[in-house]
Amino acid sequence: YRVSLAGGVMPDVGWVSPDWFVPFYTEELLVPIEELLERDGIDGSSFWPGVWKQGVGGRQWGMPFEVGSEALIYNRDWFDAAGIGEPPQTWDDFLTVAKRLTDPERGRWGFEPGWPGYMSIQWVWRNGGGLVSDDLRQALFDQPETVEAVQWLADLERVHRVTGGHVPTGTAGMIVVHTGWFEFAKTFPFTFGTDPAPISETGQRASLSYYKELVLFRSTPEREEAAWRFIRWFSEPEQQAQWGERTGYLPVNRQALQLESYQQYMRDNPRLLPWITELDDIRNFPLTPAWGQILQMFESALTQVRQGQAAGTVMAAAQSAAQAILDEHAR
Repeated sequence: YRVSLAGGVMPDVGWVSPDWFVPFYTEELLVPIEELLERDGIDGSSFWPGVWKQGVGGRQWGMPFEVGSEALIYNRDWFDAAGIGEPPQTWDDFLTVAKRLTDPERGRWGFEPGWPGYMSIQWVWRNGGGLVSDDLRQALFDQPETVEAVQWLADLERVHRVTGGHVPTGTAGMIVVHTGWFEFAKTFPFTFGTDPAPISETGQRASLSYYKELVLFRSTPEREEAAWRFIRWFSEPEQQAQWGERTGYLPVNRQALQLESYQQYMRDNPRLLPWITELDDIRNFPLTPAWGQILQMFESALTQVRQGQAAGTVMAAAQSAAQAILDEHAR
């Protein structure tokens, strides 16, 4: 969109990721859709709560279009061979299972982690922690739940030595991944199972939404109205169900799940259910220009802990720097 903006020729409709589109949420560029929603009687009740009214500056700029979640994929063959009946529900169970699956001499590892910050933050959420407060004014790097999650995650590698390998090649037994892996998993050379991601004993369900939306660019009244009709049409249950069945995306409109065509799709693909279950507890990255810096800081802190530094010390140092960033953007 930067190229289109520089050239002065914008599309009628944009498919955007809100967390990186923040600088463009302006009335000069986009048409806020609150009045259109009210005019057409769309109250958002049929959409997943985690994707509705994810606005900037108190405005709703886009219509939910794409949503995903994170769930556990595991090697069912390994589980059966090890006598593991059910996938782990808690972190304690997860560690126990990962240890049973790990066999370095055979090149097998219990868990393939996703170390980038944008993936690792979910483990913090699942322990009740976070990086910033909901109002984007307070850094939470030194929150006990956050520190505990970072240390636990790093210990999987340094202390318990259960991380490594690659699930698709049959060298790792478990991975927590985005919905997009579901179709990919059908190509694996083993039987795979799926389940919601495990949470800590005192934690809560949480999953990154990978939320995207359709935005309406400024043009002429006629083109804006036509573009809005397309956006509205695409958000209806029938289109969302068909889109999901053909692409693997999950419907943002919950009413699509009640349609016979989508229910048949689920009967044909029952292992997709954990990702749909996780949609009840999806979260989004904060919509602030500061988020990129905050996430980089978290990733750097996690790397330091993985290298052997204590999470409490590292996260306390990061807390001050993160708070300074938030304070600067709050001015």
